[in-house]
Amino acid sequence: MSLTLNPILMLLVFVVFMLLIFLLNSWLYRPILKIFQTREELLDGEGSTLRSTRLEIEEIREEIQEVLTRAREQAIQIKDEATKSAQNDYSERYNRAKTEIENRFISSQKEIQDKKRSLERELEAKSMSFSQAIQKKFNSLGEGQ
Repeated sequence: MSLTLNPILMLLVFVVFMLLIFLLNSWLYRPILKIFQTREELLDGEGSTLRSTRLEIEEIREEIQEVLTRAREQAIQIKDEATKSAQNDYSERYNRAKTEIENRFISSQKEIQDKKRSLERELEAKSMSFSQAIQKKFNSLGEGQ
């Protein structure tokens, strides 16, 4: 048994091999490559979407922090304004009440002074009649002896 090269058989193997490569390329490799390419595009799209979503989330977080900071500042400002307003209201009421009490005190003092003067006048008027009555008693007692 000798090994010899058969050119027809070699040509036939070559043609079958080329046909097999062509068929594998058109039926198997190209569809697989298309699937890989589509998958890669999807992953890239999802990756960019994911990146943009992360950026949006970061922007929203920053906005939330800014809103919270402004809200805290406004709350402090509102609290300070309310405190000042309450203090002013308290001071105003206190001063009004103090003035009213002082006015009542002054009017009461005037009323007491007026009553005192009235009583002094009444006492003076009655003291004359008392003195006359006492003198009459003494006179009547002195006459009775």
